[in-house]
Amino acid sequence: MNTAADDLTWVTAVRNARVAATNRMQSSHESLGVLLREFRGDPLARWTYLVALTDVHRCLGKVAGRRLIASLSLDPLVRVGDLLDDNINALSKCCG
Repeated sequence: MNTAADDLTWVTAVRNARVAATNRMQSSHESLGVLLREFRGDPLARWTYLVALTDVHRCLGKVAGRRLIASLSLDPLVRVGDLLDDNINALSKCCG
């Protein structure tokens, strides 16, 4: 078993899931909370940084998303899989 090849396969799958999640976040009209809960449950998309998703969200953008994350005292590099329901509810309340 080649662990380097396995690692590369896993990293590629996580990267592809991140790209798919950011594309979906950018084009979707679903609420932020619904998408974050969905991504949190996905075994690969859950590794995506919150800031990567808020940067492309239709109601936020780069600056507003980062300010929102800071106002909620969240680390900008928190991964979606590490968000608590309270965090997601607070993010949803701020931007739908």
